[in-house]
Amino acid sequence: MILAMRETVDNQHFVPQFYLRNFAIPGEKSLVWEFDKQRGRYSKAPKSIRSICARYRYYRQVREDGTEEPDSLEQGFSIQIERKLAALYKSINLRIAEGSDHIELTPSEYGQLCYGVAIQYTRVPDFRDKMALFMGLRAEQIFDSIVESQRKDGTLPPEIDEMLREGRPKPIIEEWGTIKTMLEAAVSVSNALMEKTPGFFRAAPGSCFVTSDNPVSYFVRDYKNYDVRQIEPVHPNAEVTFPLSQKNAVTFFPHKSGYGSTHYAIECKCLDLLAPLVNMINGQTRIMAERYVYAPIRLSNLLEKPTSGNEGAEG
Repeated sequence: MILAMRETVDNQHFVPQFYLRNFAIPGEKSLVWEFDKQRGRYSKAPKSIRSICARYRYYRQVREDGTEEPDSLEQGFSIQIERKLAALYKSINLRIAEGSDHIELTPSEYGQLCYGVAIQYTRVPDFRDKMALFMGLRAEQIFDSIVESQRKDGTLPPEIDEMLREGRPKPIIEEWGTIKTMLEAAVSVSNALMEKTPGFFRAAPGSCFVTSDNPVSYFVRDYKNYDVRQIEPVHPNAEVTFPLSQKNAVTFFPHKSGYGSTHYAIECKCLDLLAPLVNMINGQTRIMAERYVYAPIRLSNLLEKPTSGNEGAEG
């Protein structure tokens, strides 16, 4: 029996290709316009979905013996999560397109939707980089505590003490070191979304939603009472928005209210949004993007820097 060797996937996406195709240029299957918010301009030519929102072996892991596992997590995402989410998003988008003012989700569908949004929030580089920074600071705190304790009880070797007084070594957090945190955080965010109120939106004719390299956006209406750096999707007062396609979006509103829920179904409101409100959501997407926004057409309103209660988050 001959076993075919599986080809390693090196180009690993942190925003899945199936999702990005929902924002493709009309008539195209895999091209989008890329807006660079740092430079304030669109790409000269459409970008291939295959080439964006991806890094070389982004999900690589290191075994206990030090060898590299390049893509088992990438394959796991593709088979166990993304295929199910692709079918779910397609089903929801079809229901929204029917024009009803209510959308029913089974508890299983709602749980999948919440987890899909949550894992999308935690799998992007912006989140993982923040986790690496936090882990590094925590490592420094633990190191300093150990050194100070050994200095007090006299167990710190003099040569080590002299070296440390000249400068403390900086911890190095490898990219793979944040994978466990990424997965654990997704569960916490998903649970928080389950406690919010879901609502779906349709873009008015002639308008469209956009997405980004950070597709999940969030803000708090009474933002003046909060430090914007402390606001995350898990915050009970946070509104969390995720564009499902260029025509549809879902928002999780604070607290459980405003929708009917039974053992068999969750009934969610579905509203048509006028173009100015669609542009407002797009402005929030632009703010939360790490750098790039992706759209099916070159929208002029993205060229204007939006104003928002969370504008301090842009950077």
